[in-house]
Amino acid sequence: MRKERRDEILLSQIASRLKEIRNKKGISQLRVLIDTEIQVSRIESAKYNLSISTISALCKYYGITLNEFFDNIENQYIPDKTSKKK
Repeated sequence: MRKERRDEILLSQIASRLKEIRNKKGISQLRVLIDTEIQVSRIESAKYNLSISTISALCKYYGITLNEFFDNIENQYIPDKTSKKK
């Protein structure tokens, strides 16, 4: 079975960025859920991996581009040294 990739630092940065944008827009988590059917409370907890499609949908909802969203997020992912190279 394939091991799920999980970058705790990156997930935390994404969660914080989403929360920051939502708060700046003055939108509640419930309003986002009603409007998009995306449960941002789970995403903002940084406990769950999320898809780029979900991030894209939230960016569209908030009226920003993916470039703007990822502008201040640093990817510090370090692959597991025990993983097999192909």
